[in-house]
Amino acid sequence: MLKFTLNCDINIKKEKSYEFNGIRSKSFGNRPRRIRKENFLDLLNKEELKEFLGELGLNPNKWIRLRTSNEKTTLTVKHILESDSETFLQPLKEIEIEVSSMKEANEFMEAIGFAHKCYLEKRRTTYSLADHLIEVDTWPKIPTYFELEGKNEEDIENVLNLLGYSIKDKNVVSCIVDEIYEMYGFPKTSNFKELKF
Repeated sequence: MLKFTLNCDINIKKEKSYEFNGIRSKSFGNRPRRIRKENFLDLLNKEELKEFLGELGLNPNKWIRLRTSNEKTTLTVKHILESDSETFLQPLKEIEIEVSSMKEANEFMEAIGFAHKCYLEKRRTTYSLADHLIEVDTWPKIPTYFELEGKNEEDIENVLNLLGYSIKDKNVVSCIVDEIYEMYGFPKTSNFKELKF
């Protein structure tokens, strides 16, 4: 699986301003700094980062994945949506298309301004229960876990009950794999250039 990021330069230009590929934004920091682009976003807190990316028309809760699985290669845009209710579930929108090859899709992504960010490996076994797919995922460095998707919280709870679990169990969480890595003291998967077995 490959993840992509926009290929761009970030430079601090003068006191209380920053520039990102020629787009100037408002206040930042106390004094002029020269920093590497890899470290720039680490200097911002979560709200500053959201505001900064929003000014650029970017969404930190969206990413692109290119994956080959069972001889099928797909390009997927994933987007964590804001929850409009008190639900336990994390809403996630996925748009996926099948592509002819990893190589050609990667070349296309680079041609439109995206750059390969990281390479990730995982092992997945899929089961079916009550018209739901249960995906058992094994990633390097963290314990194996299962993923379950459903229409709503009640739907998920019903399938969890069939498996002997409940949404109220402390080991049942609604999150993305980056958050699971952080639970075990590791950085987000996108911080690894390669993550292999």
